[in-house]
Amino acid sequence: MSRSYEFVFGTRPWRIWHLAQLLLLLPLFWFADYFRHFVPGAGPQGGEAVFVLMLVYMLLFGVVAAVNALLAVIKTQGALLQRLLMWPALLLVTWLVAITLVLLGSDIGTAVDAVEFDRWIAIAAVAAAILLFYGTNFAALRRARRG
Repeated sequence: MSRSYEFVFGTRPWRIWHLAQLLLLLPLFWFADYFRHFVPGAGPQGGEAVFVLMLVYMLLFGVVAAVNALLAVIKTQGALLQRLLMWPALLLVTWLVAITLVLLGSDIGTAVDAVEFDRWIAIAAVAAAILLFYGTNFAALRRARRG
C-alpha cells in the first residue's frame, strides 16, 4: 500500500479507528447544506440549535484528539517527558485552532452584511480547520503505529 493511503486509512489493526474518524466527516455535509441555505437576518431559522450541535460536534473532535494523544503517548518510544508533552500539546493546540477557525468562519459567513466573498472565506476557514485537524491527528496515529 502507498504511504498516503496508510496515512489516511491506517494499517490493519488501526483501520477501524481511522474509518471511525473519517465517518465524523459525514455531518459536515448537513452543516454545509444548512449554511448554504442560511439567509442572514431573515428571522428564526434554527441557528441556535445548529450552533449547539456544532459545539457538540467540535467537542466530539476533542475526544478523538484526546484518544489519539493517549495512543501516541502509550505506543511511542522515547523519553517519557517528550511523549507526555509533545503529541498531547500538539493535538490540543490543533484542536483549539480548528475550533477557532470554524467559529470564525461561521461568524463571518453568517453575518447580516455577509457577501458571497465572505461566505467563501468562511468555507476556506472551515476547510483549513478540517485539514489541520485530520493532518495532525493522522500524523499522531502514524507515529503511534511506528512506535
